[in-house]
Amino acid sequence: MLDPITYSLIYQAGLAEHVIALNYSKLPNTFKLLYETTTSNRRIIVEETSEKLLVNTKHRPCRYTILNPVLREIPYQLIRTIKPYTLIIAADLQGFIRTYDSDGVIKYIDVEDIEYMIRYLDIIHTSIDELKKSYKTLEEEKILKITSSISKRNRSFIIITRGVKTPIVIERGRIYEVEERYMDRCRKGYDTTGAGDYFLGILFVKYIEIWDIIESTIEAYLETCRWVSRRSLIAVHHPEPPPPSRPP
Repeated sequence: MLDPITYSLIYQAGLAEHVIALNYSKLPNTFKLLYETTTSNRRIIVEETSEKLLVNTKHRPCRYTILNPVLREIPYQLIRTIKPYTLIIAADLQGFIRTYDSDGVIKYIDVEDIEYMIRYLDIIHTSIDELKKSYKTLEEEKILKITSSISKRNRSFIIITRGVKTPIVIERGRIYEVEERYMDRCRKGYDTTGAGDYFLGILFVKYIEIWDIIESTIEAYLETCRWVSRRSLIAVHHPEPPPPSRPP
């Protein structure tokens, strides 16, 4: 249920011993990423999909769980099964609301269609762009009203990232916008692939350290900005080059 980026953060925090045994699919999710030449926008084409996780996947006693699917691999029944054993479930909404058409082009279902599942989640990360596509509206005020209602009803935290702009935190119905002054320390990167995964991992680890969702969000935002900025200094999807050799 964890992608490699999130797993590495959990490992560094000393929580890896609590991660359930890995389940490997016979087929991976395979995507084609089509980037625009002048912006960080991209189109995602699904070429191959993995099967869903088994509902009877065993869950060791663990107080914390991160659900980070790519394309709806985690069924609702599995979330319901692990909930009684988990103090906090954090999730990235992206992988739950994605679907695709006959040409493999990613589409988004309405968040309200999976609200039966959202009620089991304590911390939810999503992006404003995903919510606009899901709710089929460009009005942020309308989106915040809907998500605030969901957060209040379920007594959950919903964190909405907005690219280089500071995130919005909805704390059990209350809306808080992270101060814009933090934007001065964040530069937009070209390749943002994996940024949401990285953000959620940092946010989750920080939150279980300090139990402050606002401060945890700020820390995750700034660290993700640094991570994306570092990646933008190298070629997209290529490993960092080795340091230059010293002259003899």
